[in-house]
Amino acid sequence: MESGIKVFVRPRPLSLDETHECVRLGLNSVGGIPGGAWSLRGDDTILDEKDVAVGIPRAFTYDGVLSSGTSNTQVYEKCAKPLLERVFEGFNASFIAYGQTGSGKTHSILGSSEDPGVLPLCVKEAWERIEELRNETGRVFRVSVSYLEVYNEEIQDLLAGREGTSRRGKNLKILGDDPRKGAIVEGLCDIAVESCIEVSAVFMLRL
Repeated sequence: MESGIKVFVRPRPLSLDETHECVRLGLNSVGGIPGGAWSLRGDDTILDEKDVAVGIPRAFTYDGVLSSGTSNTQVYEKCAKPLLERVFEGFNASFIAYGQTGSGKTHSILGSSEDPGVLPLCVKEAWERIEELRNETGRVFRVSVSYLEVYNEEIQDLLAGREGTSRRGKNLKILGDDPRKGAIVEGLCDIAVESCIEVSAVFMLRL
């Protein structure tokens, strides 16, 4: 069945310290994990090699498995761009990076000047689409941004205290669920932006 949720896996390369540890222990690395704990099969399956001794490796299949050498641009094209297409069709969409500390979530989302992440790539293409539609149809678009953090079950507004915004930004509450907008957070700053540059200034992105 076609699902509204897609799950992709992206392993990161070994760090320098991890590589040195593999060398010290005399371990091989398969798929970026010391000792060959798992490997990739095709572009949608991870094989857990822990049960090889009994001849039954476990297979986990996803909508996509991206190799450790995949660029952020490739991640965006495969995982996030289809969501942007749906947004311009009038649907809500979310892109969630999930993983343990040090697994590469921040790099995937923000990236670097040499390899921009999903967020700056998405903002850049979204604004290009907006400008194109403005010129072609004369439509008026209102774009606003919010920026919050959920940590230890507390919501913090990361834009609170900026010029023209509320100063109360900690331990906010979810007031309800709007059928159009989704979750409504009390007092969350909602900043209108008029250009891609303004978005980059709010999030401190390199676009």
